[in-house]
Amino acid sequence: MSYRTVRPEDLPLLFRLERAYMQEVEPDSVAGWTNALDRNLELWIDCLPTSGAITDEDGTVTGLAVWQLQPAVATLVAVHVVPERRGAGVGGRLLEGFVGAATAGGVPTAALGVHESNTRAERLYKSHGFRHIGSDGAYRLFERSLTV
Repeated sequence: MSYRTVRPEDLPLLFRLERAYMQEVEPDSVAGWTNALDRNLELWIDCLPTSGAITDEDGTVTGLAVWQLQPAVATLVAVHVVPERRGAGVGGRLLEGFVGAATAGGVPTAALGVHESNTRAERLYKSHGFRHIGSDGAYRLFERSLTV
C-alpha cells in the first residue's frame, strides 16, 4: 500500500467519497450536507496540501483522509476507505498518518467525531487510543492526547 499527500486534483475524489458516505451512513443528512457543500469545499481546500493523505494499491485509491492542524488541536475532517478495502488496515494507516502529522506539528491533542451509527469506525478509533469525550447531536466525539 502506498501513501501520499492529498493534492488539489483529488478534491473531486474526496467529494465522491464524502457523498457516498453520506448516502450510506447518514442518508437523512444528505440534503443538509449538500446545502453546506460550499463551506465543506472551503474547509477541504484549507486542509490541502499539507494536511491529508491518500492510500493506493497498484494505482487504485483505497482510502483518503484530510485533517486540520491548529496549535491546540488537530481535527480529523474526513476519512474514507473504499468499501472493498474496509477491514484491511487502510483506515488504520490513514489514522496513523493523521496522528503522526499532528505529533510532528507539535499539536497536543487529536480530535474527531463519528456518527453514532458508524460503530465500525468507532472501534477503529478506540483501538488507536482515542477516548469518547461526549456527543454533539448524532456524533460521538473522541480525543487522543499526543503529549508524551
